[in-house]
Parts: sequence; structure tokens; C-alpha cells
Amino acid sequence: MSNPAVITLSSVDLINNINFRIEDNIGECIHIHYANYRFDFSIKDFLELENLITESISNSIELQGFNLDDFDIIFLASIADKLINLKKSSIELIPLNKLKVSILKHGIPKIAYLKQSMMVKALSNDVKAYENYNQENRFEESNMERLKRVKDFIDSTGVDKIKPIILFNDQDIIRDGQHRSAIFLKNKIKEIKALRLHFEDNKFNESTTPLFDTIFKWKIARLKNKYRDIRALYRGLKKRVLYKIYITFKKS
Repeated sequence: MSNPAVITLSSVDLINNINFRIEDNIGECIHIHYANYRFDFSIKDFLELENLITESISNSIELQGFNLDDFDIIFLASIADKLINLKKSSIELIPLNKLKVSILKHGIPKIAYLKQSMMVKALSNDVKAYENYNQENRFEESNMERLKRVKDFIDSTGVDKIKPIILFNDQDIIRDGQHRSAIFLKNKIKEIKALRLHFEDNKFNESTTPLFDTIFKWKIARLKNKYRDIRALYRGLKKRVLYKIYITFKKS
């Protein structure tokens, strides 16, 4: 009989819809599922595997200033496919009033300064938008519990020991670290440490005009649909005309 106390630690669909999944079978072991295969690890073996993978990633990215310890592990997993295009990384101090975030205002996407982020508003008791925000937290952790956890950690640990936020290329749009940045801003701290990742040809930049891009994509999609409709109508009309010509010649 299978263990009913199973927690899925991570699950992702790879190429060709192959599922890769890690499960904590409480009281037994850690299972790694890949397609139809299952690998069993003790907790000790699994942690050793994690260390080996971390070491392998570190050795494969030989860039000055790049350190896996600077990353949140969930965010690192989300950008894993982009790291092959990474050409340079650098650490800097950046003023919080320069930082920007991606937000929704009246349901419309836009780029705004950090002070307008839902995390900053939640720290001032305007929590509605943040409570409904879809993000990946710890097991059974709510958004507000996460914000409090991060705030308590920063308040007890000190500014200098906090991991840097992540920026891409020359943009000052936060890609990871909105919680930390919001708490720093609320605590009236002027600067925050940032790890800036520079990719080949400025790949993976955030659009600075998300509303325009959304409308443009919507119009392009509508034009494509109209073109398909017109083409289908033309083909149907062409068949009917050719059929009538065929019948006419056949009768004569």
C-alpha cells in the first residue's frame, strides 16, 4: 500500500510533456519521478545529491561575481533555461527609489516604481491585492505569512546579510526580491544590494509598455483570425466557381 502522507515538493513538465517530480514520503524516503521511472533516496542521500548538483551548476557557470548562494532557489529554477545566455554578472548598491516593478492597475499591466507595489501597500495594511496575488510560497504558507516571515528575518538578521535582489541587463525592474525591497523601503533604508545579470543581446528584458504589447498582440491575433476566415471563404468560393464551370462544360 502506498504511503498516504506524501507531499509534492516540486513538479514540472519538461519537453514532450515528461513530468519531473520530487516527493517527500513522510516516514519513508524522498522519491524522484522522471517519466515512468522512480528513484528512492534517503534524506541524507538526497541532500548529498543536492550538493552535487549545486556544485555542478557552480562549476559550469564560470563568471566573476556569480554565486548560487545569492539566489532564491525557486527563482533560480525559474531562470535555469536562461543561464546558458548569461555573459556577465555584477553586484551593486542601487537606490530603492530607482527600482521598478510590474503591477496591475485597474486590471491593466504597467511598469511602476517600487512604492506602488502591492508588497509596499500590504506593509501599510492595504492587503487586498497582495492576499489575492498568485505566488509560490512554502508549504501551507499564506501570502501574508510569507511577508511577515521575510520581514521578521530581515529585522532580526540585519541588512548586510540579506541576499541581493535580481535585476536583468540595464533595467532596474525587480525580477526577484520585491518582498525584500518593499521591507527595506518601509524601513526607510535608502539602498539595497542587487545582483545584475547581463544576458547576450539584452535577452529577457521586461517590456516597458506591457499594455501596448498586450493590445498589439490582441490586434495581430484578430488580424490572423480574419485572414484565416477570408482565406477559407475564398477557397470555398473558388471551389463553387470551378464546380459550376465543370458542370457547364460537361453539359455542353
